[in-house]
Amino acid sequence: MKLQRVLCLLAALALLLTGCGGNEDAVPTDSTTTTQTSTTESKDSGSSQTKDTKTTKKTTTTTTVTTKGAENVNYEFFRMGDGLKNSYWKLKNEKELTVAFMGGSVTYGVGCDNLSQSFRIIVKDWLKKQFPDATVTEINAAYPSACSAYGVYAVDDFVIAQKADLVFIEYGVNDKYAKSRYTVDQVKANYETILRKLYTADATCDVVALYVTDSSIASNADAEPLYEHAAAQEEVATYYGIPSINVGWKMVKTYALGSGSSSKKWSTFFSDSVHATTTGNQAYGKIITTCLKDAFDAAESSGVFGVTNKTLPAAKSNDLSMKTKYVKADAIALPADWRLSPATNYPYIYTGTAGSELTYTFTGTGISLFLDGTDMTLEYAVDGAAHSQEITGYYHLPLPLVSGLSNGEHTITIKAPSTTTAGNTFKIKAILVRQ
Repeated sequence: MKLQRVLCLLAALALLLTGCGGNEDAVPTDSTTTTQTSTTESKDSGSSQTKDTKTTKKTTTTTTVTTKGAENVNYEFFRMGDGLKNSYWKLKNEKELTVAFMGGSVTYGVGCDNLSQSFRIIVKDWLKKQFPDATVTEINAAYPSACSAYGVYAVDDFVIAQKADLVFIEYGVNDKYAKSRYTVDQVKANYETILRKLYTADATCDVVALYVTDSSIASNADAEPLYEHAAAQEEVATYYGIPSINVGWKMVKTYALGSGSSSKKWSTFFSDSVHATTTGNQAYGKIITTCLKDAFDAAESSGVFGVTNKTLPAAKSNDLSMKTKYVKADAIALPADWRLSPATNYPYIYTGTAGSELTYTFTGTGISLFLDGTDMTLEYAVDGAAHSQEITGYYHLPLPLVSGLSNGEHTITIKAPSTTTAGNTFKIKAILVRQ
């Protein structure tokens, strides 16, 4: 009996020392739906609102260190930074919070029903359970294949204009995939631009950095918890004091999905090399919400008496893109053989005629295209100077066309590639201008 008591005490101590609380070693039950009540959804934006009952608050034991005068909770996968006191105050006292999710296809919800099963919905539903008297509005500002270069342009229209109070940013894995076009320094500049835009627009905004995983990252998780482009973003996130959750690494370690794990086990959590299944999204959601619980517990323990404004440090990068313009397809004047496919968030223009030209005049120093296409040679002219780029594979990241122009009016003429046909149309979703 004495030995049994000792073993029980040791087990309890181990639980107290486990990061972020909760029984995360239990595999979530896979299902085709998640519980929702009173839901109003937009299929275009993927947003929804629900109300649920409040859960009971529990005390979480954490390890703390002091950095820059702020209390930081540090686990292997969760750094609290300056915390989420403003979000906690708004939920508890103002009883209203708009939460936005910026990212790529993983955050969008490819691999599951993105309107009901993605980790975005799990996080939003959890917030409503914790604060049943609050109105929680979710904004799906993610887009498949989007990276931080896209976020620089999208943040103004899809997040700031919607007056988001809490913003999750997940661009690490797609920045990794886009490394042939964007250097690590450019990733840092893009990420810092997004943060400074958010805080300049609303100094009370809270931001959380998220890092997801894929099969190649998972196989190296023991040696490298943060892959190169996620580490670049984490450097910026740490400098600005925003919380970060290495949710992909935590899931790999919790469910033994790293090197040597069976394909059957991986396929329980992922539909392919990177997109989470319903079960995978449940695991992501649980990790995120337990960390949010710690952040809110810390805010309550510290005593919060109102929202505070973020004080921005000096900029780290000399290549920030603070003035940009996201020109939606439906705002572009079209030649006769171009057509518009309308949508609330992501309309696109297209042509089925090879060589058909589209001319656009802009004011700024550079221009990129938000494309949707496959292998092609893209020809274009800026102020009469001819350019061309070879595009391989499926591509709809922002494609930089020209930069370093004098800050003034310029004209670009884009020619539909020779591979364009009625069955293989050339599509443009937006023109992105750097001013």
